[in-house]
Amino acid sequence: STQGTITKLKTLCHEPQQQFIDINDLLGRFTLDTFANIAFGVDLKCVDMYPQSHAFGEAFDDLVYRLDQRTMNVFWKLGRVFGSENERAIAQDHRIITDFVYDILDRQKQSHFCDADDSVNAKYDLLTLYQKHNADLSREDLKDIALNFIIAGRDTTRMLLSWFIYELCDEAKNAAVKQKIYDEIDAYANSNNSSKPPSYRDFVTGFRYLEGALCETLRLWPSVPIVGRVATKDIQVRDVANEKTYVLRKGDACFASCYAMGRNPKLWGDDVMQFKPERWGEKGLYTFDQYQFPAFNINPRLCLGKQFAMTEAKVFAYHFLKTFTFERMPEKAVTIKTGAILNMSSGLFVKLKPRE
Repeated sequence: STQGTITKLKTLCHEPQQQFIDINDLLGRFTLDTFANIAFGVDLKCVDMYPQSHAFGEAFDDLVYRLDQRTMNVFWKLGRVFGSENERAIAQDHRIITDFVYDILDRQKQSHFCDADDSVNAKYDLLTLYQKHNADLSREDLKDIALNFIIAGRDTTRMLLSWFIYELCDEAKNAAVKQKIYDEIDAYANSNNSSKPPSYRDFVTGFRYLEGALCETLRLWPSVPIVGRVATKDIQVRDVANEKTYVLRKGDACFASCYAMGRNPKLWGDDVMQFKPERWGEKGLYTFDQYQFPAFNINPRLCLGKQFAMTEAKVFAYHFLKTFTFERMPEKAVTIKTGAILNMSSGLFVKLKPRE
């Protein structure tokens, strides 16, 4: 998927009508293609469709936004009964998403993956393994599993890479950071192993400055900006600094803002607003504990795909930066679209130029 996306970007670079590319949109297609292949064993070819609209992507982004709006309306259930504009749109988005997921299930069912007992070369996707483990899963169960995979695998890495590119477009603040990342990538590409791309191990253990820049992106622009929990029993929470005790009652909802925490000087120091990959040193993603850096949630619900997501982002960033220079479209401001995902309301339009 990475090489296919880079090839698509190269093609778009030479199309006069595509002077600026919405990289946020294209990254959503890339991550969806990648995860659909891993999770379901199907190639959706969403990247190939760009710049044509993608019904699932648009419906999913709109649904995330509208569900956030619903939480601020105590009468939303009445709106659903009487067909308010927001509730009608939610229902339409839900139909598009459901049809899309069922189509994936149908394509996955028709795929040629064989049983491991029949061949030593058997190839499995995650959904096949689910079915092998529990043959009684209904079509509705599989739909919910598939949708959970998509939610986990598409937007989180998409937004990490989008905000990463956004930060590197800020030449006034981050020109030196951008150059250091290019230098790290070029150093590998120009080494004795330049005839072949980095291995999986190279990506996991290497490119530490690039990993630090991706971690800084997550600190300042967490893909999931708010973490929520509901108390299962009464609990006392002690605020040591202010010598106060708060009581959370059973059923109370409690939210922590990852966005605010990542910009809190009490946690990160006076240079909190500086984009500083050096902050992450040699440990990279594992430099700070989950309570200071909850971008991948907190135990016992720590993200199972934490390392996978970082590796996927590093793989794309390596090939993207090895191939292109880029600048942001100055006339089109980037603004946050509220919701469960820290999205961009009008995309991120960049001009790409192949590197010499």
